[in-house]
Amino acid sequence: MCAVGLILTWAVAALVPASQARDAAALDGFTHMTRLGALAYRVAELADPQSCLLLGAVLIGVALLGGRPRVAAAVPLVLLGSALTTELLKPLGAHAHATTLGVRDIPAASWPSGHATAAMALALCAV
Repeated sequence: MCAVGLILTWAVAALVPASQARDAAALDGFTHMTRLGALAYRVAELADPQSCLLLGAVLIGVALLGGRPRVAAAVPLVLLGSALTTELLKPLGAHAHATTLGVRDIPAASWPSGHATAAMALALCAV
């Protein structure tokens, strides 16, 4: 079911012109945020590799302090597995992005998002 959902998401994002236009409009909106722009970038930086490693280490420590060694062992597996899966899927989902609004260039192999995957993996590990 997850694979079907992934394929459907890609198909809509890559093949439906209305979705591409809305994606470009959303990106344009995010790149022109003034007051919240700095905060949005700081939040996105939490999913950078260095921050992800630090937050993962904190989650491992919390699990160990809570007497949950199996959870502590699962955290690095989930984080590494999600990163590897994302990097393997990127070439398969590579497609040109709509840039009709003149926003910055987006690499073709930008989906699935490594930042979104890392953020979700960290959130699931925290739960």
